Parts: sequence; structure tokens; C-alpha cells
Amino acid sequence: MAIHAIVPAAGVGSRMQAAVPKQYLQIQGESILSLSIRRLSQLPGLQSVTVALAPGDQIGLQIVHQLSATIATELHVAEGGAERWQSVINALQLLAQRAAPADWVLVHDAVRPCVRVQDLQNLVQLAEHPDSVGGLLAIPVADTLKRAAPTDRIAVSRTGAATGGDTAVDINAVNVQTVASTIDRQNVWAACTPQMFRLDQLLDALQRCMAGSVIPTDESSAMEYCGYQPRLIVCHKDNIKITYPEDLYLAELILTSQVPA
Repeated sequence: MAIHAIVPAAGVGSRMQAAVPKQYLQIQGESILSLSIRRLSQLPGLQSVTVALAPGDQIGLQIVHQLSATIATELHVAEGGAERWQSVINALQLLAQRAAPADWVLVHDAVRPCVRVQDLQNLVQLAEHPDSVGGLLAIPVADTLKRAAPTDRIAVSRTGAATGGDTAVDINAVNVQTVASTIDRQNVWAACTPQMFRLDQLLDALQRCMAGSVIPTDESSAMEYCGYQPRLIVCHKDNIKITYPEDLYLAELILTSQVPA
């Protein structure tokens, strides 16, 4: 059975506070999206990558076009949706036109350019067992977890002055909440990507979520909703998701330090 990849890249990345979607910001002269696709393409045996782009996204189209001339992996473009899961459904439906129902699909965040090829190989090896429905890269939580009290946030400026609730204007303010409880971190994992499942089962799970008005936060949660138990496969902590401005600097350090595959 073949292995394919899907990269949902239709988001705007509002938390990055950048002029362009975060997947188009550059590290070492190359867009984050391009770096993520290149890293996926280093997985031996990967047949294709389908990138889900927002309608009319010329930047994304140009990146995919340029990449198609420099990497051996087949690249395709699907129309992205308003939400990540909608982009994945669209990409799966497009992929189903040229792939077998039981083929494996890796769904990877567009802004995780640091995932190690060895972790990709471990995921494929451990998730495609005949008795497995698939799995995801993840990291056991090491930090103590706190649940915040369900109260309005108080934005405190860096000078120490309170500026009000959620509508605080000071962009340099830090949101402060109070602790409601401490969460037991035993058996708690932080989900990463890629997440790997069979094409037909993942598409069915996402469509069942849609029919039940359930919003899946990732592919694994859709499979869990349908009663499946995906495998958790540990990956390195440097498989970070670029979300905030400071993550760009961290990702550049990681990419510089990683040994080329």
C-alpha cells in the first residue's frame, strides 16, 4: 500500500501577527511551507504530497510550482476550507481519485518544518502494523499542567499596570489568569504531526464528525470520535509548531543544528 501526505495550508495564522500567513514567512531564505514539504519529501517511499491552499492563494501556488521542479515527490493542490478539518476532507477527496482506499495518509502541519526524518520513519513503521488503525507523533508532557479559572483575563502591562479584561488595548500586555486546579500529567501527551491513517477510514471519520456537528481538533480526535484508538509514537521535542513570533527564531536554531538527512 502506498503512502501519501496532506499538508493543510489554508490558515491565516492570526497569532503570528504578521502581514502574510505564517506558512509563508521565511527561515534561511525559504518559506516555512516549502521547508515542511521538503522535509516530508525525504521520507522514503512517499508517493505524493497534496497541499490544501485557500482559494485564490497565489503565493502558495507559486511555492508548490517552484518545489515541483526541485523535488522528486509528486505535488498536488486541493482547495482549502475555512477550518483545518475541511481542508483535510477536500484533500482526501482529491487524493481518493488516484489512490487506493487502504493507502496510508500522513497529515502534517504546514508550520512544522523541523520534524526529523527518523521520526517520520518511526511513525510509518509503528503505525502501519496490520492490527493498527494508525497513529501520530506525540511527546509525553513533562511540565506541570494548570487549569485556569473560568474568569475574565486581566491584561497586565509590562510596567505592572492593569489595563482591563479581554479588550485590553496594550499590545505589550501579558494576559494573567488564576489557577483553578493542577492537572495530573500522568499519561498525558502533547499531539504533534504527522498523523497517519488509512485514506478511507480518515475520510469517513471526518465526515462522521461533520454529520454529528463535532469539530475535530486534529485527525486523531476524529478517529477517536469513531471509536478508534490511534497509537502514540514519541518524537523529538524539536518538532515544534511555529505559532508565535519567537518560534521563528527557535525554528531557525533547530534547523541549523539538525544534521542533514
